[in-house]
Parts: sequence; C-alpha cells; structure tokens
Amino acid sequence: MQDNIHSPEVVLEELTTIQVAVTKLEEKAANYNDYQALFYVPVQFEFQEVDKAKQLFTEKSRLWNLISDWKVQLDVWKKTDITQLNVEEMNKKVLEYSKTAYQLTRSLEGDKVAQDIRSEIDEWKGNMPCIMDLGNPALRDRHRTRIRQEIDLKQTSVSLTTLIGAKVFDKKEFIAEISGIASGEFALEQQLEKVIAAWEDMPLPVQNHRNQRDLWILGDVADIITQLEDHSVQIQTMMGSRFVRGIRDRVETWETKIRHRKISV
Repeated sequence: MQDNIHSPEVVLEELTTIQVAVTKLEEKAANYNDYQALFYVPVQFEFQEVDKAKQLFTEKSRLWNLISDWKVQLDVWKKTDITQLNVEEMNKKVLEYSKTAYQLTRSLEGDKVAQDIRSEIDEWKGNMPCIMDLGNPALRDRHRTRIRQEIDLKQTSVSLTTLIGAKVFDKKEFIAEISGIASGEFALEQQLEKVIAAWEDMPLPVQNHRNQRDLWILGDVADIITQLEDHSVQIQTMMGSRFVRGIRDRVETWETKIRHRKISV
C-alpha cells in the first residue's frame, strides 16, 4: 500500500472490498454467539481476532481517507493565487490534518504510510507561518513587488506552486519582515481613515448673525477645537512610527490639513 500513497483512491477502493469481508466476519461472530445463547453456553466465546480486524480496518480507513482528503485539498491550495488563498482557514485545516496524522502514527504504530503522511503534513505545518505571511491581507502591491524581487519572480499573479518553485521558503525571514511592515502600515492606515471619516462627518456650526439676512457666522467651535487637538496628536504619533514610510504622503497631507484648520479656527 505504501506505493499507492500518491493514489489513495486505489487503496480506498480495495478497502471497500475489505469492509464487506469484515462485515461478514462480524455477522458470523454474532450468529455464533446467538447459537451459544440457544444452547445455554455460560460463557460466550470472544472473537478477539474479528475485533482486531475491525479495529485495524477502521484505522486503515481513517488513514487513507486522510491521505485522500489531504491530497485533494493540497492540490487546491497549491493552484490558488496567493492573494485569493484564505491562509487562516488553510492553517486551521493543516493543524487538523497534523493532529489526525499524529493519532494514526500512534494507533498504527510502525506503519510506514502513516509516518510518511505525517512527515509530509508536518513539513507543510512548518511552512505555514511563511504562507500566512505571504497571504497577509495587509500586503499591498508595493509589498508584493518587494517579495517578488527578492525571489526573482517576474509574474504578478502567482500560486503557491509558483512560489515554491521560486524557493520562497528560503526567504522566510525577509517575507516575515515585509509582512510585519505591511501589518504596521495597515494599522496606521486604519487610524488615518478614522481621522478622515471624522472630518467628513463633522458639521460646520454656523448661525445667523443678529437675524440679518444672508449673514452667517461660525457658532460654537469647541468640539472642532477638541477634535483638532486630538487628531493633531494622532497624526504626530503616526509620523513618528517606523511604519509610516509606505503611507507617508497621505499622512503628511492630513498633517497639513489639520494644521491649516487649527489656524483657521
């Protein structure tokens, strides 16, 4: 069966035939126990070998279903564009597969196939931190460009298969650094978006001046002043962050806007 690890469907078909045989053995054992009861045999015979065969079949079936599921899922992951790959879900599934594979190496102690599939899954498990960095939703084109340049990859649309072919796992530390930068920049972008949204929703308090027609003046601007002070501090904090480099232009634009509004008010 070891030779069929890459063709689990062949083994699963064989296991279907074996299942029929095991079921027949169980039925025979049950019939014999019934006969013993009819003849008032005080101690019924325990068909231990049948029980062992059933248990072995169950574990072998688990093993080859695991291999089949793993191969199908892995093929999908490897063909999917990295920007479309749900790396969080992938990591969760790999951990589940790894747990099952470990259990099978215990229940099928010494089984070479169980050991091999566990080793294969655990190798992917070890590479998952890098894959999660590659699939970090905070990555922008500028970050992906730096990664492609580092692994000397020309095309912009890449699958895991392409990345593996470019020996991407040899650059784990670099990719982790870029992913960390992307996450830091994304956090700053989120803060900046809140600042921008606050000003879009901020009404300008105006009021009529002494009931004069078409003459309006600013009303109470205390809330605006408070918001200006808060946002000024936030913008300065962003400017001092080591992650501001990728979005410096936008932050500087709003730094200028906030400064001008403080002067105006």
